[in-house]
Parts: sequence; C-alpha cells; structure tokens
Amino acid sequence: SFINSSLFSQQISIDQFVPFLKGGLGLNVIRNSTSKNELVSNRYNMTYAPHIELFNHKLALQAGLSVAYFEKNIDWNKIDASSLYRMPFTTTYNRLSFKSGWDFSSGIFAYTHTFYTGVAVHHLNQPDEGFLGESKWQRRIVANMGCNLNAKSLIISPNI
Repeated sequence: SFINSSLFSQQISIDQFVPFLKGGLGLNVIRNSTSKNELVSNRYNMTYAPHIELFNHKLALQAGLSVAYFEKNIDWNKIDASSLYRMPFTTTYNRLSFKSGWDFSSGIFAYTHTFYTGVAVHHLNQPDEGFLGESKWQRRIVANMGCNLNAKSLIISPNI
C-alpha cells in the first residue's frame, strides 16, 4: 500500500418528512481522511423520496432520487514513493491532486402490510474519481423483497 496511515470517517445525516412535498428530504455529509491527510474525501448528498398511497392505502410507493457532490484530494508529497513505481501514469504531468464530480442514484420501493419489494440503481452517471487516469464508478443495482409473517405477537420478516 502506498498510504501507510489509519483511515478516519465522520458522518452526519438528517432526514425529515415534509408534508407540503409529500415526501422525505435527506442530507448526508461524509468525510474520510487518512491520519496524515494524504487522502481526503468529502461527499455531500441530498435525497428526496415522495410517498404515494394507492388503492385506499393498501399499497404504498416510494420513489427515491439522490444527488451527491464529491471531492477528493491527494497530497502526493506525503505518499510512500517506494510503491509508486508499480502504479501507471506516475509522471508529474499526469497526476491530479484534486478530483470532484456529481453522482446520481435512483430507486423505487413498494410495500403493503405483508409484502415489500424495491430496486435501486446507484452511480447512474458513472462518475470518474481517478487521480492517475480514468477510474469510473460502476453502476450498482440493488434489489430486495420480503414479507411480514405474523406469529401471535411476533412478526417474522424473511427477505432477499
């Protein structure tokens, strides 16, 4: 590894249902840094999820949209130079010290009293975070489903 220090993470988030928007708003801020600040990343994420009730409140839908701005800084002077020779594009004119961009995600979640399912696609625009050439985030698709089984005073919820 060319960074020989510990990783520190700080995160703060807040979300709230907003009646006049008929959905929830969220804000999430994440900061990751190494102990010597060789690598620092910040991510500012806003989310909106409208809540829609259908069929006399028997089915609920929640779509979701996430817009994030990220920034990453690297201090090449603090990097262990002995391992840089294995990395491509290590000449000084190819190395970036700052990278920023936008990241978009979206999904939908549907549920009843007994069944739920959802799908989300992260990194829709596949932002590039590379310092030494292109390094795009891959799209990630997440799906889930499950049910609530009532067993007297206990609810069992198997899901995949």
